Amino acid sequence: MKGSKQYTKLYDAVLDIPEASDTQKIILSKIMSFESNGMSARMGNKFFAKKLGLSDRQVRRHLQHLEKLLLIVRVHTPQGRILKVGPKCPTPGSINTSSPGQNRPNNAEGIDHLLDKVNRNF
Repeated sequence: MKGSKQYTKLYDAVLDIPEASDTQKIILSKIMSFESNGMSARMGNKFFAKKLGLSDRQVRRHLQHLEKLLLIVRVHTPQGRILKVGPKCPTPGSINTSSPGQNRPNNAEGIDHLLDKVNRNF
């Protein structure tokens, strides 16, 4: 479909992780998005660097921090690296999204910049 936009869903549970930076929350949300759709997150550091306007080194450090927090796990296979949600990550299946407004921000001013950044880059 020509001209279609892709969006990444930001879960309230991810926004509430105090140890993660805004950029790390966006990266984590992208990985969660792939898993919730039954796909493997096989994107490399260059993918995130290009989308988020970061260097490869900055992406590597963000991924290391997410891994240290057990929010992601990096699995190395012969086909390449796969990023998966970690044991401490709130998984999409465990988050109730059936009620209206579940994923709507509580404080629009506080996270507008996050949503703008995600929708602009993904």
